[in-house]
Amino acid sequence: MRSLAALLLILVAATGNAQSVIWPAATPPCNGSLQNCIDAQPGGFVVLIATDTPSNIGGTGDAGSLYLPRSVWLTARQGFHPVFPTGVGIQSVMSGTTSIHIDRLKLRNARIALYAVAGSTVTVDVQQVDIEDNNGNGGFRFEQIDSGSYTLRLENNHYRRNGGTAAPISVTSSGGTFDADIRFNRIEVPDDSSSAYGLFGAVTGNGQLNLDLIGNRVLGSFSYGALCGVIGSGSSATSTVRMRALSNVVTPSRRGVGTGVCAYGGEGTMSVYVINNTLTDLFNGISAGQRQFSPPTSPQAMTGYIFNNLIAWSNYGVYQGSLAATVTNDNNLLFGNTTNGIGFTPGAQTVTTDPRLISRERPYLSSDSPAIDAGNSLATLFAGTPALPLFDADGHRRLKDSAMDIGAWEFGDAWFRAIAPAVGGGSNWFQFSHSAVNGASGARLQATANFSPASSSLLAPFGVFQLGAPPYWALYAENVGTPMPSNAGFNLFEPAPGSGRFLHTLASATSSSQLNNTAVNANPDAKVFVTHNWNPAGGGGVYNNHSTGVYTYAGNNWYVQSGGGETMPNGAAFNVYAQDASPTAFTITSDASLSARGVIGNSMPIDIEEIAPACTVLIVTPWLSTSDNFVFDVSQSLGDWYIYAPGGLPDGTRFNVMYSPRQVFECSGPLFRNGFE
Repeated sequence: MRSLAALLLILVAATGNAQSVIWPAATPPCNGSLQNCIDAQPGGFVVLIATDTPSNIGGTGDAGSLYLPRSVWLTARQGFHPVFPTGVGIQSVMSGTTSIHIDRLKLRNARIALYAVAGSTVTVDVQQVDIEDNNGNGGFRFEQIDSGSYTLRLENNHYRRNGGTAAPISVTSSGGTFDADIRFNRIEVPDDSSSAYGLFGAVTGNGQLNLDLIGNRVLGSFSYGALCGVIGSGSSATSTVRMRALSNVVTPSRRGVGTGVCAYGGEGTMSVYVINNTLTDLFNGISAGQRQFSPPTSPQAMTGYIFNNLIAWSNYGVYQGSLAATVTNDNNLLFGNTTNGIGFTPGAQTVTTDPRLISRERPYLSSDSPAIDAGNSLATLFAGTPALPLFDADGHRRLKDSAMDIGAWEFGDAWFRAIAPAVGGGSNWFQFSHSAVNGASGARLQATANFSPASSSLLAPFGVFQLGAPPYWALYAENVGTPMPSNAGFNLFEPAPGSGRFLHTLASATSSSQLNNTAVNANPDAKVFVTHNWNPAGGGGVYNNHSTGVYTYAGNNWYVQSGGGETMPNGAAFNVYAQDASPTAFTITSDASLSARGVIGNSMPIDIEEIAPACTVLIVTPWLSTSDNFVFDVSQSLGDWYIYAPGGLPDGTRFNVMYSPRQVFECSGPLFRNGFE
């Protein structure tokens, strides 16, 4: 069994960033409470929490909550998982120009409440916050009061309510403009109680709310709706709500109870775009019409459309009131509902056959689902600006194969493993078999060495190749004199044809070569993965006996890079996969100063709870410079995943990492901790 090396360094009390501080520290002002540490910093400082149990909060907000007095970036230091004391939340009343970022924290029976006063210009970013609410006091609250502008990004957070009613997320504006981007959050209320709203966005007065709901997953029975936009009571004719709901999943805690997506109009104008959501086993899949409380005095008709949604086994598929009479629909899949709708006439391309899901609780499409390629691929183009991001509910590409699928998930990618024979024959390669690539001459496989499923690892440069007609695929060591170890394990990802998948071939011998594809050009935030392909056209191939990775130049163009700046041969070809960042496609960075909790010798943890199962298929590509030349694999130890390099990991090395929640769910069974089963 592989052992971890000795610790490199003692945990230091400061980082190299002059604009950051660590709490708790040995010296003032951060040797006391967290509140005192924050109060002592000028606006814009990064405060890194370096303890799992931050007990001395010293909050000056309500009920001892931490109060943020000005712009601040509040986050856990790498390798730490801070859990605030029960009942202690985070709040702020923001004025002027303020920017607040909060991430990687856990709260219990408490909330994040960030309010903006009249005339302010605020930007708020909240990510990876876990709230466990046992008494109804927890949740996320964001409010704009009167005038000004409020820009919110709420991403990859988790709310759980263990009994009783809940009010997980609310976004409200009584004036000014509120732009809310709420994506990849999980709301879980697994008991049989029925709360009013799950995620609630509303305007009053003359507020303007642009509400984007993307890739959120909700388990719960919410009587008004799990994901909702509302023209609230007290609105005026100038109130505006634009709600765009894309690739969300709603399943109830009690079958037949609750509404999935709701849009309730009133005195102001409202446009609604409900696209590619999966809504099953509810009382009502989608409800659009006049608000159900405090009837509006002079309601205005709403506009928009309902496209590509999968609505099944509910009492009503769609309720469409008179206020929503002009909202159009098509390419939805409606099946097993008591009635497909009230005031709703299904469009000509509506599908009414069994969607063939792998699970009612986790309603992914099976390979024979009629929802595959049955959606309208243009549905996102006319939903206003900025353009909707093309993600499915797992944070992967929305555009694959010939057309967009119906529902929240896009089918087509394949994630699997290959293990070398138990008795090696001295060859530098071995053949593997999988239905996704057998016979596929145009496969664009991504591969990562994985020590965990076997007992050995190649730990040398490698690639993939095809042989025969019809072709089969194999993994090989780039050095023909290096035998493939017995039981060597590899993770493999075959992206379905579509955006972000392409082949890059060197036109000359070089140490780096610029990639050219719409998925990467002028997109420095893309997550890019590369694997050497010996012979993409079959026949003879080109060896590339070098470690390989990627990098960006001038924050713009992407390159494939040879480790150590060594020259790659003319004609060397690389399978490339690229997509925008999401919770399942991200970048991590090694940090030797955090040896006690981060880099440990030559191993670096991948600090994401959802990828804990040993069966997970992780795909990893390093960022390399001309001075980096190392080989690596991934492995699991004591429930955590690590990147391992026998020669050590250079400090500051970045890695692009990707995994599939569907693959994790299928390989680990329905009792996986975040499976909502």
